[in-house]
Amino acid sequence: MLLNITRVSVVATEWNTRKDGIYKDAKDRGSDWAWQWRFGTPLTVIAGLDVMLLVVVIYLLVRESA
Repeated sequence: MLLNITRVSVVATEWNTRKDGIYKDAKDRGSDWAWQWRFGTPLTVIAGLDVMLLVVVIYLLVRESA
């Protein structure tokens, strides 16, 4: 039971860190899509942490093109 609570806490912390970090970075870069990165990235947690990390990598690749 305690292990499950710990996992949920880790996922929640990761989720908050990623959404805020990506949003702030996109907003600082003047991206019109910043709000979509903030809400879209955390939704990928439903598909799994590996998918969320893939989205973060995609963001890091496309942020230079904006």
